[in-house]
Amino acid sequence: MIFSSIFFIFVFLPIVLILYYIVPFAGKNLVLLIASLIFYAWGEPVYVILMLLSIGINFVSGMELESHINAGNMAKAKSACIVTAVINFLIMALVIFLLVKLLNKLMEIGRKPEPPAGGGRRPHIADTGLCAADRYFLLHVPDHVLCDRCVPRQSESAA
Repeated sequence: MIFSSIFFIFVFLPIVLILYYIVPFAGKNLVLLIASLIFYAWGEPVYVILMLLSIGINFVSGMELESHINAGNMAKAKSACIVTAVINFLIMALVIFLLVKLLNKLMEIGRKPEPPAGGGRRPHIADTGLCAADRYFLLHVPDHVLCDRCVPRQSESAA
């Protein structure tokens, strides 16, 4: 369901508005919460669980923030606000990650799998295009640098 659909404008929205204005003041937020969950579940029900988790975390954080402010403890209120912001950022990062993963899967539909680079064999240093001197330094110099013959030994008289 989208905001510009006929069903939303002529069915869903009027029902929600009628319920909102009929329900007493204490229940108005609950009507909006349930209507929002129904609206989002209509499009993608998987994300309703994530939304409920986010709503629960933000509700608890808001209550904790209010208790710290009422107690006059602004340092704890700031830390609670920062923790809540980090958690909300992580939830958004998860959603973006899942969307990108879904888009990548959708883009691969109908695409032929690419053969592995090099025809399935492991690349060899000769295939890299390095000149002989570069290959020598890549292959032989580390042996000489790490070799114990190159490390000066302390004389036994100095010990």
